Amino acid sequence: MLEISIFGNFIEYWSRFNRKFLPIYPLSLIIPVYFPQAGWEIRLRERLKELQAHLAIEFEVLIIDDGNLAGDIHSAIQRLQWEEKTPRILRLSENLGKGAALRAGMALMSSTCCITTDVDMPFTTESYGRVWMALQEGADVVFTKRPYHYLEKLPWLRRVLSRNFRRVVQRWTGSLDDADVQAGLKGLSQVGAQRYLETTVPGYLADFEFALLLDSSLKINTVPVEMAGHKTQNLQIGVLFRELGYLFRILLLRAGGKIRER
Repeated sequence: MLEISIFGNFIEYWSRFNRKFLPIYPLSLIIPVYFPQAGWEIRLRERLKELQAHLAIEFEVLIIDDGNLAGDIHSAIQRLQWEEKTPRILRLSENLGKGAALRAGMALMSSTCCITTDVDMPFTTESYGRVWMALQEGADVVFTKRPYHYLEKLPWLRRVLSRNFRRVVQRWTGSLDDADVQAGLKGLSQVGAQRYLETTVPGYLADFEFALLLDSSLKINTVPVEMAGHKTQNLQIGVLFRELGYLFRILLLRAGGKIRER
């Protein structure tokens, strides 16, 4: 199992090493991990086996340990192995947020494209297959669209926030009306990943910032996805206020012209 600790600008140097010495895969699966629910590694191992059988390809798995401090999480990551295959573990020195974790994974991936997903892999195997197919057909960015009834199953706070945030996304991104920009599942070509690396927000709203950075030079696709019956959790108040701060920061940058118009 290849494990790397990330400090400072080390990502930049390791990315150069990556391109020269590590095997090239057709696909990297990038999965941030931060204090997941108990037994997460068992479910993830089974979902990865199902996905490999469905896609019928060898893909790289990048587990981004987003500054977890608990020893039991570290042990679970070490146990994450299936059919003699082991993931690459990227251990961040501190918890910075999902956006920062995804950027670390994209900088270090040794493939021609990537799919990002939450650690519980909440979508059906066929949904991941649709994202992969769109990438194969030449898309640079593949957003997903969750079914409307998904919102009805969310805790009330997340439901209200999701509905109102969709209005903000539609107002600021225009042509991405059908896309679920904040969905954990998305696909990126190398060109799309390079654009994501231009984001600066460390938290969840890096996805929104990314959507604002897209332009007509990129081929963008949206595919429908289905949920796999997982349970959702409410947002912690501290996380909510932090993300609201990032939202205002993004909108101020856009208003000031530091994030270009689509």
